[in-house]
Amino acid sequence: MLVRMSPHDIQEKWEFILPSILQVLRGDRKEVIERIKEGFETGALQCWAFVKEGKVVGIMTTVIVEEPILKTLRLLVFSVAGFDLDLKELNGGFEALVDFAKENGCEAICAYTHDKRFTSFLIRAGGGFEYFVFFRIGDEKDEDIHKDRLFNEDSGGSGGGEL
Repeated sequence: MLVRMSPHDIQEKWEFILPSILQVLRGDRKEVIERIKEGFETGALQCWAFVKEGKVVGIMTTVIVEEPILKTLRLLVFSVAGFDLDLKELNGGFEALVDFAKENGCEAICAYTHDKRFTSFLIRAGGGFEYFVFFRIGDEKDEDIHKDRLFNEDSGGSGGGEL
């Protein structure tokens, strides 16, 4: 089951929630974490708990974003971690997420994730890929948090393969 957490619940479970958020952050984490906390307090960010047999087994954070040109709303899954749920439970959680998105005028749900189980579930639920390509600018040489580089050692390394 997927349950939206209240600001009080978030404060109480912060030490459990924080690692799922840290996995997607880059740069000055302290400043970003403070903005995330503020977002939870104001409701601009949502935190969801996957609950199984009365125990929190996963955390997902979302934010409603406006596409700047089309002016459409999307529910963006910002982070997701800790899955220990079967397909029936994931379906129930996804239905709750869809209902929340609809209630808030969102036309789509999108996610930044490298979690293969989560993306596989979303595809089975009827989702697809609309690719978002990015190139990091700056001096930071952090690890590729999404672990999905096209041309790496595992894919031949030279970049000369088929796309």
